[in-house]
Amino acid sequence: MIDCVSIATSHHFTGNPLREQHRLRYAEVVLKEEWSNVEVIGDMERDRYDTDATEYFVSRNQTGKVLGVIRSNPTMLPYMLEERFESLVRGSLPKDPHIFEASRIVVDCTTLKTPRQRKPVVNELLVALMERGLQRKLTAYIGFMIPGIWDSTFRR
Repeated sequence: MIDCVSIATSHHFTGNPLREQHRLRYAEVVLKEEWSNVEVIGDMERDRYDTDATEYFVSRNQTGKVLGVIRSNPTMLPYMLEERFESLVRGSLPKDPHIFEASRIVVDCTTLKTPRQRKPVVNELLVALMERGLQRKLTAYIGFMIPGIWDSTFRR
């Protein structure tokens, strides 16, 4: 099950999917990947791009456990690729109400131990992202990721 959650809609969901996706990000990127340049509050990872305008696509199993997340932000506001990784891009970056940035795709690799177990979660997250983009009449998403993850996520 994929929930599209924002600060404005989080009260409609059981549990606390916003908190739980921040906790998953902490477990996967701070503890396992040893990222040190991110903000940590208790057992939650966040950064300056987790704003009131952010939408999170949160995958949860039947018991409500968060298995994966991807974050979406409008490019009309400051966004990560623009501010932190502009050197990766040739040319100008968009400031367009019809283009959003997709970032922080994270999957629970403790629960979903194999690529075969993770694949359906990633696929569902990406489909939810695309469906929401169609609802919003977006023309594109932008983002970046490590080439190996890009290949396993998009090229397949």
